[in-house]
Amino acid sequence: MLDWIVERKRLDDLVGSIKDGRFHEQKFRLRKSGVKNVIYIIEEISMNADHFQKYEEAVESAIASSQVVNGYFIKKTQKMDDTIRYLTRMTMMLKGLYESKSLKVIPTRVLTTQNYLPLLAQLSEKHPGVSHNITYQAFGSLASKSETLTLRDVFLKMLMCTRGVTGDKALEIQRRWKTPQDFVQAFEACGSGDEGKKRKQEMVSGQMNNLVGRKKVARVLSARIADVWADA
Repeated sequence: MLDWIVERKRLDDLVGSIKDGRFHEQKFRLRKSGVKNVIYIIEEISMNADHFQKYEEAVESAIASSQVVNGYFIKKTQKMDDTIRYLTRMTMMLKGLYESKSLKVIPTRVLTTQNYLPLLAQLSEKHPGVSHNITYQAFGSLASKSETLTLRDVFLKMLMCTRGVTGDKALEIQRRWKTPQDFVQAFEACGSGDEGKKRKQEMVSGQMNNLVGRKKVARVLSARIADVWADA
């Protein structure tokens, strides 16, 4: 397994993964993998203008965060043919980099999800400039969705995908609605029509109006959360 990963997303899939929390979860698992060079290819396919406008700010925020916070390289393409050409160039570049090199592979038997990243840091400090690789099987295990991630962790990460929902706010929301299912059912209980929409938009802020400071959720943010979780 080389120290490179290319993740391809169509624009509509990116919107969907931001909305349901998969995008944040995928980045979480990528961090656990220890791979240094991560490239996100985003195919900017045509989408319904009204639908995309609703999530455009969230998309731009997710892209900026991936670049600045995570250090990922973002490559935008217009269609699949452009993506294929880029992947071809990447393949040739990696072939040139590694074809004549011997790879140092860490034995799978010594790896666990707890010791892998500290071991990489130790090896990097001891042998700067040397890349230490793992097998694809080991990579799959280390980046597994099910390893050490609780439902509470997933819910908090899903909540924080919405712009404006900080860790403090997410924790307060999770204290009131323990699981994603609880949260969705609470929105469903608000009913439909204009009155139901209003109740959905005010549900979170109404439940948390006694809080102060960074934990408080304003009505604008409450409505934004309802847009994501209840299509309000």
